[in-house]
Amino acid sequence: MPKIKNDFIYLISGDGPERENIKKTIKKNKLENCVIMLGRTNVETLKLLYNASDLFILPNIHIEGNMEGFGIVVLEAGSCGLPVIASDIEGIKDAVINGKTGWLVESENSEAFIKKIESSSFDPKSIQKIVRYNFNWTKIAQQYLDELNYLGSNDINRNPNLISTGKLHPTKGINPCTKLKVLIVATGYPRRKDGFANVYLHRLAKSLVKKGIEIHVVAPHDSG
Repeated sequence: MPKIKNDFIYLISGDGPERENIKKTIKKNKLENCVIMLGRTNVETLKLLYNASDLFILPNIHIEGNMEGFGIVVLEAGSCGLPVIASDIEGIKDAVINGKTGWLVESENSEAFIKKIESSSFDPKSIQKIVRYNFNWTKIAQQYLDELNYLGSNDINRNPNLISTGKLHPTKGINPCTKLKVLIVATGYPRRKDGFANVYLHRLAKSLVKKGIEIHVVAPHDSG
């Protein structure tokens, strides 16, 4: 932030173990007037931030043994027409269409981030249209089905995490002649309606059901 033009205000939404370190860095660099920590925010506040901001910045870094998952927050921003500037790492890069919904930047390269922040110019309506077209639930559900059918039609080792009513072959997975009818999904999250991970799973399941797939979700502490 000290290197960026002084007409930018950086709002940090969320909380975590680095909170105190960030506060100290803000104070050390005298950034109290342009970097504001909002702490944990509810869904309604997030919607307001997505729609009132000019850019969504996600400068994540690689941490050994901690893989960055799919960038759901990136899609949330894009669905509101908010351009994204994010680190080009792991799951994040699957959610950004580089040059169309935002920019992917080399992780930990502050100069590259500054350049994109100060020069980015996107049409919000175009971003919104692209994100909603490429990441709508009907399309995502079909991609899952395509991958599952691919697994079933190729010579792969039997995957114990994928259970189907279709005929199973010890070394060939699902019989390619068998249409997938039942998919059992095991999730590491408790069965709760809140939380983006469970919302994602719920909506995906609904989209698959519309395609004729029977869904059973197994969550922690379930019996049977």
